[in-house]
Amino acid sequence: MKKAILILSWIIGTFLVSPTYANQIWGNLLIVDATEFIEINDPSILILDARKKKKYDKEHPANAIHVYWSDFSKIQKSEKGELLQHVEIAKKLGKLGISSEKPIIIVDDALKGWGESGRIAWMLRELGHTDVAIIDGGIQALKRAGFPMEKTTVKRQPTSFHVQKATSWSISIDQVAMAKKQNIAVVDTREKREYKGWTPYGESRGGHVPGAKHLYYRDLVDKKGMLKGEDAISEMLKRRGITKTTQIAAYCTGGIRSAWMVVVLRQYGYNAYNYAGSMWQWSARDKTKYPLSKKLNPFSD
Repeated sequence: MKKAILILSWIIGTFLVSPTYANQIWGNLLIVDATEFIEINDPSILILDARKKKKYDKEHPANAIHVYWSDFSKIQKSEKGELLQHVEIAKKLGKLGISSEKPIIIVDDALKGWGESGRIAWMLRELGHTDVAIIDGGIQALKRAGFPMEKTTVKRQPTSFHVQKATSWSISIDQVAMAKKQNIAVVDTREKREYKGWTPYGESRGGHVPGAKHLYYRDLVDKKGMLKGEDAISEMLKRRGITKTTQIAAYCTGGIRSAWMVVVLRQYGYNAYNYAGSMWQWSARDKTKYPLSKKLNPFSD
C-alpha cells in the first residue's frame, strides 16, 4: 500500500510543476543528483532504465522505459560495439515511445553494471539529443532518495525520434590508430587484467592499444557507486598527462564502459570521445595495422 501511495503521489505531482523547470535545473548537465531529479518532478521527462531486462522486470523506477545498449548495436562479433545506422536507431527509439523532443534521464546499476546509462546517454547525444543526463549513483541512488519503484512493464505510444546530429561524440578506429601523430590521448577504461592481455569477453587478441593510458572506469566512483569529485578525477587524469585541452579517445571491450567515462569527463569539461568498436573491433582487424601491446604503462593506479 505504501509503495502504491508513493507512485500515485509521483504521478499526481508531475502535473504540478512546469515542464520547463527541468531545463532550468539541468542546463548542460550530463549527470544529475537523484534528490534534485525527484525535486524537479517534471512530467515531460522520459525515464530510461538501461539495465538488463530481467533486472528491469524485477523492479524499476516508476514510469521507466526499458532500453538496452545491444539493441542499438551491430550483431557481428567483431563489430558488436558499433552503433547501427542512425536512422535505424531512431526507428527503434520511436517504436519504444522515446521522443527526441523530450528531456531524458537514464539509470543503471551503479554497483554491478557496466555503465550502461552512459552508453545510452552517449548514443542519444551522438544522435543530436541535447537534453540527456544520467543519475549519479544509478538506481541505488534513486531508491535511497525515495523514488517510487514498480514491476509493471511500461509501454508508451510509438512516436518519432528525429536525428539532429550537430557535433560528434565518437572517434573512429583509424583516428585511434593515428592517435600518437595527432596528439590524441588514448585511455583504456577496462580492468587491469584486460589491459595486460587477458581476453575474458571474447576479444580476438589480447593487450591494449600501444601508448594507451590505463584508467579503470570504476576508479571514478566510490563504494556506493557515486561519482568522485572533480578534483579527484582531475588528479587521476593529470598523472596521465591529460588536461582539459587534451583530445581524449576512450575505449573498452565494446564501447560501454568507455561511453560512460566519456559522459563523466565531458561533465567535467574534458574533450573526450568514445571509440565504440573498441577491442571487439580493434582485435579482429589486421594486427599489423592495428597492433596490441602488453607492456604496462607507468600511469596506472
